[in-house]
Amino acid sequence: MNEIQKNNDYLLRGAEYSAIDVAKYLLSLDPSRKYFTLNKLKFKGSSPLQGNFRLNKILHMCQIFHCMKYKKPLFKEQMSSYKNGAIIYEVFSNFYNLYDNKLTNFVKELDSEKKEFVKKNFEYFKKSDDLILREFSHEDPAWELGKKTGEEIKLMPMNMKLIDYYSDFFEDTLREIVATK
Repeated sequence: MNEIQKNNDYLLRGAEYSAIDVAKYLLSLDPSRKYFTLNKLKFKGSSPLQGNFRLNKILHMCQIFHCMKYKKPLFKEQMSSYKNGAIIYEVFSNFYNLYDNKLTNFVKELDSEKKEFVKKNFEYFKKSDDLILREFSHEDPAWELGKKTGEEIKLMPMNMKLIDYYSDFFEDTLREIVATK
């Protein structure tokens, strides 16, 4: 276990949900899949599925802003640094099953407060184009630190120092998200 995993494990254990729980709720907010599509993105050098990309970026934003608001992570899984931003590997690799609502094992439903929080993040960020989502993900210093680990799986750190940074750097955005109707 590398140093990032050891440090993350402590903080991530305080999360109540899995990323799959949150992803399933996010997908339920788009039942016709107009936002989480199967279209390919045409980024320079890669072409991820738009829905998978967007789902992972919204999860990333939910994690950041949940950490800011509640001082603890929303979900237990570690995020990894990839070319187009952060991903949660379990969500990324199970996207088709999530998309088709085939992943039903042991999903815990979010409580009403968390649903409202996640929904506000979704409503706020779905207005952003894909390049903006990628840039926002790249602005997270944990994404940059994850890229520099030298490991094959580039885990992003999660610690109180980063949460404090988020609180300073993204304070205005959190206010806008909370005010979203």
